[in-house]
Amino acid sequence: VTAGTLQATNLSALQNSAGLTVASGAAFNVVTGTGGVMTLAPTTGIGLTLNGGSSIGAELGAATLNTSSGTITLQTGATASTSGVIALNIFGLGTTTAGTYTILSSPSGGLNGATYSIGTVTGSGITVDSISSTATFVKVNVTVNPIASAFWRGGFSGQPDVWSQPNWATSATGALRSWIPNA
Repeated sequence: VTAGTLQATNLSALQNSAGLTVASGAAFNVVTGTGGVMTLAPTTGIGLTLNGGSSIGAELGAATLNTSSGTITLQTGATASTSGVIALNIFGLGTTTAGTYTILSSPSGGLNGATYSIGTVTGSGITVDSISSTATFVKVNVTVNPIASAFWRGGFSGQPDVWSQPNWATSATGALRSWIPNA
């Protein structure tokens, strides 16, 4: 992904690829609606390259809750190459529960070349409490406090009129929140 955002809506979308590279300023999101695991094809060499300033997005589903499998998983033998600061876009599902979710898994290492920050969080009531990372995984710990009502407020810095940005509040006059409600 050299620019813009590429969204994979099928877990087998990259099954025949030579790997995945996300350039600075670009994003790759796995948004299948199932919260499953996408396994990248390479079994040797660098299977995943995340450059500083890029974003990677993952749904929070049962398949990645309290497990070593990540939303994006490399096969044993393939490694990751990471650098700079990588933003994690988090997509909650209606079935998302509190716990620790594995976003990236690289059994052969390479994920420790970068630091990770939170990008966009989608899903009402989902809060990312912490990020943990090693050479072999990147995980987020989340809490879920369902929101009864969400109100469009607009005014988010840089994108005040974009529905897919945190332009939402829990009351008609409330402060903007760092989440986007589920559709």
